[in-house]
Amino acid sequence: MANIEKRELLALVVEDDKINQKLAGYYLKKHGYTVTFADDGHEALGLLDANKFDVVLMDVNMPLMDGYSATTAFRKKEKKWKGRLPIIALTAATDTEAVEKCMEAGMDGFIAKPISNAALGEILERFVVGKTAAEELFSRVAALKVCDDDPQLLGEVAEMFLKDAPRQMERIRLAVLEKDFMNLEFFAHKLKGGASNLAARKLALAADEVENCATNRDANGFSLSGALLEMADKFMDELKTAL
Repeated sequence: MANIEKRELLALVVEDDKINQKLAGYYLKKHGYTVTFADDGHEALGLLDANKFDVVLMDVNMPLMDGYSATTAFRKKEKKWKGRLPIIALTAATDTEAVEKCMEAGMDGFIAKPISNAALGEILERFVVGKTAAEELFSRVAALKVCDDDPQLLGEVAEMFLKDAPRQMERIRLAVLEKDFMNLEFFAHKLKGGASNLAARKLALAADEVENCATNRDANGFSLSGALLEMADKFMDELKTAL
């Protein structure tokens, strides 16, 4: 969790089981978060209206209002605001059908119960750190090193990426719509290669994750593609500015 700006990070844990609350809260505090708890979806919606959180861990099965309903209700409200709050499902079921249900409700990812510090760290790195980290998506210094400190070569490589990446991104979007693992794997791999050639480590790692999911026929790759494409768009904007 290095490189996070020195500001207070806020997490909401929505979970009716007190032991799970205790564990999630303990791990989040180790990662530098101030933690608020809610026992059900109704309580969570009230807190989300009143506070600006950086991440939400949402149990899917709770009394009164479950995590699916709470997330769907919040996403409808969120459309009026700028930005997107990462909502991470806490679930004991991680089969394809369960994961798809989480994504359809508007969740961004999931952590399998029992929660572990390693799994939490990975999910925070994927969905939260990118929003608060000082590290930029594109570093001209790092990219120049890849290109043997040759500005002309860097410019040529960047121009090629800017030409090829939109087509790769469009094919990724189509693969998601068609649930096409083969094309998702192929074009995520191509995007990863282009990002690596420009020392874009964050983008390359995100593309690698989607590629691995597609290789393993894991439907989570389809849901991760949205974040990947958003990151690729931002990277291209930064690259154009740098050029």
